[in-house]
Amino acid sequence: MRPKDDMLDKIAGQGVNIGQFVSFGPDGVQRFARIRGVDPSYQYGNFGEAARAIMHMGIPYVNIRSFLPDKPDGNPFIIGRNGFETPEKIAAKARELTSQGFYIIINEGIEINGGVISGVLLGDAAEFCTRDTPRCVEKPGCAALPRDIMFDFIETVHGHRVDIPYDPSYRVEFSAYAGRVGYRKKHELIWQVEHTESGRKMPRPTPHWPNRVSEDMGDKAYGLLIAHLYGFFVPRTHVIGRIMPPFEFGMRTKSPEPCWRRTCPKVQQPGRFTTTREPIDPFLLMQTEDPMGTDISALIFQDDVESRFAGAVITDAWDDVVIEGKAGYGDDFMVGAASSIELPAHVRDSVHGVWEKAHALFGPVRFEWCYDIAGTLWIVQFHVGRSDSAGNVVYPGEPERFEIFEVSRGLEALRACIEQAKRDHVGIILKGDVGITSHFGDVLRRNQIPSRLERG
Repeated sequence: MRPKDDMLDKIAGQGVNIGQFVSFGPDGVQRFARIRGVDPSYQYGNFGEAARAIMHMGIPYVNIRSFLPDKPDGNPFIIGRNGFETPEKIAAKARELTSQGFYIIINEGIEINGGVISGVLLGDAAEFCTRDTPRCVEKPGCAALPRDIMFDFIETVHGHRVDIPYDPSYRVEFSAYAGRVGYRKKHELIWQVEHTESGRKMPRPTPHWPNRVSEDMGDKAYGLLIAHLYGFFVPRTHVIGRIMPPFEFGMRTKSPEPCWRRTCPKVQQPGRFTTTREPIDPFLLMQTEDPMGTDISALIFQDDVESRFAGAVITDAWDDVVIEGKAGYGDDFMVGAASSIELPAHVRDSVHGVWEKAHALFGPVRFEWCYDIAGTLWIVQFHVGRSDSAGNVVYPGEPERFEIFEVSRGLEALRACIEQAKRDHVGIILKGDVGITSHFGDVLRRNQIPSRLERG
């Protein structure tokens, strides 16, 4: 296997964008150098001079990667922003590592804020995270997408297509940026490339969330983006986030009505935060409803749909579809202010067809839908996972007793009732004309409260 620094020098010569670097052997002798505007044969006098040359390119800090010829991975990795912010400190650490027999690479630091996406490509699989290095794959919570969908995902979020010129037989560590970076000033950096036949045997991953990326983006925005990338009709959606840069996706609905403003919590919190068509300041709303910045990741502006019918779908505990809805808009149905009706056969068939396609792609799914005046079925929220409901059982369990909750009291009252039910170890009977797919059902399922639905 080619040493890490040798590999970086080779791929840089082939036109691939890498982080600027200078490498040294255990004897302190320079091996390779790739700094923008400097001849690769230029020799730097010492570790500090090399670090200073990289930082002179406008880089706020540098990192030190170490390796051994017979152990390329799992060696010390020093991040410059963690107490090694000056060339002098970097040089001292470099001397320490080389004295222990390590080869070292002093390289351009990986910026991990501002929506930077880092991860690993292998075969048809891509695993990645925001706000991390490619070593994120060694931690829980990575997003996993098929290779082609991941490229589309990054292009949508950053507005630029990344250029990773390696076929599926290569394992590639990368970072993607909205701005231009690195030796060749491109939108991606390649940190390591390794040829492996096992890549061709990697299965095409099925998207799952929540994960660390969906939490940074907002669960609602992430689910809708995945639905859009897989070809479902999603209304044009603008995302304004705390962490991710602004981006948009979806299709114009041609509705003359104002767009919807929807908050995007890190993880799904049904009906808790604002949804409105009234003009609002997104940053003021997020500050007002989540002043600590711990719950809401973003706000989305979503095109209105001229809805003839709307509702929700879940995949129940038996892996069957449950379709509920009403005429007009579905926001009042989701919060229990309107009951489900017998939907026209052509509407139900359209919803069922979309569920079948989504189920084939993702497994069990849940989504909210709108059927417009032109007969188009739009997805306005999208989640993966089977619901625990079956029949009139919202969430299974046999507590000693059940407390009756009238749905007319509203969602916030139900949340308070749930907290009491947890303390008293009792179940809840939802009483009223409310759908099992509504936010009432979602809240009970998420809190795993034994519960049943009694309509009427």
